[in-house]
Amino acid sequence: MGTLRHFETTLGTGELVSSRAGVEICKWPDSSFGEGFVLATVGMAEKPLARRIELLMLCARHDVEALAQVLLDLADYSESAKPSLHWFHVLPIGRAVVPDSALVHLLLTFPPYDSEFVTFENGGHRIDVLWVIPISEGERAIFDSKGVDALQNRLEERNVDVSDLFRSSVA
Repeated sequence: MGTLRHFETTLGTGELVSSRAGVEICKWPDSSFGEGFVLATVGMAEKPLARRIELLMLCARHDVEALAQVLLDLADYSESAKPSLHWFHVLPIGRAVVPDSALVHLLLTFPPYDSEFVTFENGGHRIDVLWVIPISEGERAIFDSKGVDALQNRLEERNVDVSDLFRSSVA
């Protein structure tokens, strides 16, 4: 089963948004948080890296193009760079995720789907799906001092809409 078919099994029929260097960004409607979308890379796992991964983000309708670019940039991220792209890592992006946003880092964690979605086999290779959540400097400080569980618990307790790129920090 290919990556696109894997995503479509859970999310339905996707629509191509953008592509670069063999990686496509597709979107799926997500009614669980209003008029938003799930964006995901398709083809990133085909790169000859030690870890085969695909990326997923929740996205408001008006942020599709900007966040598709973020995902394409992450698809170009060097495997030798630190931190690596995998679960429970935070990646500074060196700028706001979109202009005037306080979200300047990306938390990589488990997607909000069952375990069969999160890790799957394709062509004899294990592929891990990483959920990319933009976070603030203060939220990164929580991650650094108290760990990923503390940060995720705080986001959940405050019922944070992680697709809102202008949301208040939970720090």
